[in-house]
Amino acid sequence: MIFKKIKKKLLEDGGQPCLNLLAISFLKKVINDTITVLETGSGRSTIWFAKRVKKIISFENKEEWAICARKRLKEEGLNNAVVNFDPDYPTNSFSKFKGEFDIVFLDGADRHGDRVACMKEGCKHVKSGGYLIVDDVHRATYKKGVEICNNTGWCRTDFWGCGYESKTSKLCSVWRRPK
Repeated sequence: MIFKKIKKKLLEDGGQPCLNLLAISFLKKVINDTITVLETGSGRSTIWFAKRVKKIISFENKEEWAICARKRLKEEGLNNAVVNFDPDYPTNSFSKFKGEFDIVFLDGADRHGDRVACMKEGCKHVKSGGYLIVDDVHRATYKKGVEICNNTGWCRTDFWGCGYESKTSKLCSVWRRPK
C-alpha cells in the first residue's frame, strides 16, 4: 500500500518539484543539459531534474521512496539519475560523493537537525558559480543552517510563494557561490 501512495505522489502536480512557483521559475532559467545536481531527498524533483540536466545524484533515507523513485526513473527512460538509499542520512552521505556540483539541492527529511547538517556540508560540494538551494528555510529549526550559509559570503536570493501542493507561502533560498 505504501508503494501505491508514493507512486501517486510522484505523479502529482504534473511532476513539478515540491517548491514554490518562483523557485521553480528560477530553476528553469539556470538549468540545462550540462548541469550536475546533488540532491537530498528523492521524489518528483529527482525526476524533474533528470529530464533537464546532465546528471543528478540523490540520496534518500526512506527505502520505499528510493525504490519508487528508481522505478519511476526507469519507466521514464531516464538513465542520468542515481538514487541512493542511505539509512544514515545525512551523517555520512556527503562523504560518499566526491567532487563538486553545479547545484546542491536540499529538500530531504529533517530528523534531529538533518537539514542544518546538510546545509553545512552542502556548501562544500558547490562548484564555483554554482548554487546551494534549500527549501523551507522559513522554519525556525533551520535558523542555524541559514546562519552558516549566510556566513559563506555567497549571494543569497529568496523566493517566497505557494507551490503546486500548498496554499501556504513558504521560502526557498538560493545561495550562489562566487566564480
